[in-house]
Amino acid sequence: MYETGIQGLLRHTFTLYFSCIGEEDKNIQSQNLRPHIRGLLIFIVFIGGCATVTERFEWPSDLPPRAYYESVYADDKRNQEYQSLRQYFKWIKAFYRGWGGLRGWNSIREEILADVEAANREFMRRGLDELGRKISAEWAKAYEQRAINSKVLQVWVDAAYEAAERREHARLLNKLNKDVEALLAGKLDPPSITLKRYYPDAQQPPPISDFLNEPD
Repeated sequence: MYETGIQGLLRHTFTLYFSCIGEEDKNIQSQNLRPHIRGLLIFIVFIGGCATVTERFEWPSDLPPRAYYESVYADDKRNQEYQSLRQYFKWIKAFYRGWGGLRGWNSIREEILADVEAANREFMRRGLDELGRKISAEWAKAYEQRAINSKVLQVWVDAAYEAAERREHARLLNKLNKDVEALLAGKLDPPSITLKRYYPDAQQPPPISDFLNEPD
């Protein structure tokens, strides 16, 4: 409704403006009115543009700050050749909220935390939130550019479930953070990330995070 009001105001202002400039011999009142109408036009176009940008990039409150992702996107000039900011934001939201009926990080995090004893739950929550922020910023980039793909993400989610069952939250979070940094620095190859890397004795579970269903 806000945009409709802006459009209506623009239409009426343009009508008034062109009616004032359409006659060369208009009296002095019309001459005095023109600068004011021009100023009003500039103001309306400005606030109308702001309203459109605000709606286009509306940011969910349950995600990390948008400014963080804007900074990550701006710093990666190469990725900008393959992906717009709007597309990048789309995949950030998909990472946290899921897509096409599939679960996202927020849902999976809560399921993991349900298996964590109360005394360690807040520690694990903060760790998963920080980990999700780092992972999502890279995973949401264009496929050709990202160092963290969905297969790697699937392994980390499986490892987090395993850690919750074994009460090894701190050890795993420390290891995952190091591996994220190594991947981003190009010091670790994605194929090296397997569940056996974190838990050699673990049985490979069936996919439970749905991240593998993201079109790689």
